[in-house]
Amino acid sequence: MSAPRSHPLTHALLAFSAILLQGVWIIAIGVAGAILLQLGWVQLKNGQPDFSTLQLALLTWIQFLGMASIVGVLTALSRTPWRDTFRVQNPGIFGWMAGGICGLTVWMFPSKVAEWVLQVFPQLNWGALDQIAISLMNGATNERLAFALAVVIGAPFAEEFFFRGFLFSHLERLFPHSPRVGGAIAWTVTSVLFALFHLDPAQALPVFFTGLFLGALRWASGSVIPAIVAHFANNALAAISVLTLAPTESTEGLPWAAAGVGVVISVAAVFLALRSTTTAPVDAAAEPPHPDETPTP
Repeated sequence: MSAPRSHPLTHALLAFSAILLQGVWIIAIGVAGAILLQLGWVQLKNGQPDFSTLQLALLTWIQFLGMASIVGVLTALSRTPWRDTFRVQNPGIFGWMAGGICGLTVWMFPSKVAEWVLQVFPQLNWGALDQIAISLMNGATNERLAFALAVVIGAPFAEEFFFRGFLFSHLERLFPHSPRVGGAIAWTVTSVLFALFHLDPAQALPVFFTGLFLGALRWASGSVIPAIVAHFANNALAAISVLTLAPTESTEGLPWAAAGVGVVISVAAVFLALRSTTTAPVDAAAEPPHPDETPTP
């Protein structure tokens, strides 16, 4: 039997609840960090908390666990099929290829934008992403491994299931009779929230562009898997560059022409994702026709 059609307000409520709860969870993580600071377990350095690699790894994993728990509980309470909610359908060979190609080039344009932002606003020379690079280069081997796994494995799954999975799926269903409008809203909103989630003013605009590429993969393929693959490849490449090059010089001096080539290749990957085998909207396949629609015999 086909699943009943969900009201757009239900999807709006689920999306809003996820955003609200994630905001509360981020505040809770910040409070936990402040407590560590008050207890003297974390010291200040240049006016900023100087977390150890192990502390940052634990806080990062706790944050991702919270993200997963929020959307997991909301999905269970709403009694919606998890596969449809998170869009984990196999996108086929073209979807996998699109994710891999985009993941290797998606960093180029945002990195150049980040360099430009820091030139225009030099006061924004420290942020959360800088702390990630520093932590990957310091601490014991097991601590660095735990943090690297959080960045390379935890982030692609937790963030993609939250933003391009749960939120994207519910936001695009706000306009069931206008899939393109719903998709455009989901694409834009999730990209903005993705940038805000990283809590890094210097990287907000670059991360927004990264979110646009990842969201485009999700929208074009109809599956979250290409976005996960691209996110994984992007973070793995960044982690490797940080571990082998100076973190402030790994992308410095990248020509705008090279950044433009990265955009072209990433956009080409999105068009490749259009050949995915999961482009049909979930609602069209899972829900019954409206009462005024006459089924075709």
